[in-house]
Amino acid sequence: EALEHYVSFYREHMRLEESEILLIAQAVLTAQDWVALDAAFGLNQDPLAGQHSVAADYQKLFSLIVHDTPAPIGLGA
Repeated sequence: EALEHYVSFYREHMRLEESEILLIAQAVLTAQDWVALDAAFGLNQDPLAGQHSVAADYQKLFSLIVHDTPAPIGLGA
């Protein structure tokens, strides 16, 4: 139940970013602002983005989630 709540929250968060926040940002931010944002996000160590190695703690958590999440997403029953 907690995993379903998290996934729902995360999807809604992404939907809001893509459908509202980014549209506003495109309208008000300058080219210089985007350069600064790109630099800041380039330092981001988000394990979900797939651009950086994943810390051991996240690898363990990922394995646990995959093991316990039912198919077809995970390996659990």
